[in-house]
Amino acid sequence: MSPGRKVIIYGANGYTGKLVAESLAQRRIPFLFAGRSKDKLDKALGIVRERLGADAWKLDAEVVAVDNSVDALLPVFRKCSVVINVAGPFMQVAWPVVEAAFEADCHYLDTTGEQDWVRAIADKYGEQFAARGRLLAPATSF
Repeated sequence: MSPGRKVIIYGANGYTGKLVAESLAQRRIPFLFAGRSKDKLDKALGIVRERLGADAWKLDAEVVAVDNSVDALLPVFRKCSVVINVAGPFMQVAWPVVEAAFEADCHYLDTTGEQDWVRAIADKYGEQFAARGRLLAPATSF
């Protein structure tokens, strides 16, 4: 894994993950394109390249297949500074992502619109992230 990739998109092969990847590429921000299925991630990154067209050269991404468990996510997250989580439904599947982001000392952003999730992670992790000077920002696209 390249030491220059400080941002990870988790759950990247879906619609929102591809949009986030395009946005990062346009800004020339290298990133990890992560999720559970390498095959789906490779196909999704190909779509991002197609959408970028002539700007595809700006895409600096590395595909990482990783399970949705704290133990699996931690080694990957420890190489990053920012986790952008786009895998939902958040209340059901995002707890390990937030916990791993916290344990790895990363900033955490997600794209949820789930109000119960926003409240739940603020209650459980808000003060802890703040004490470390880390951002806990759910619902960044809502």
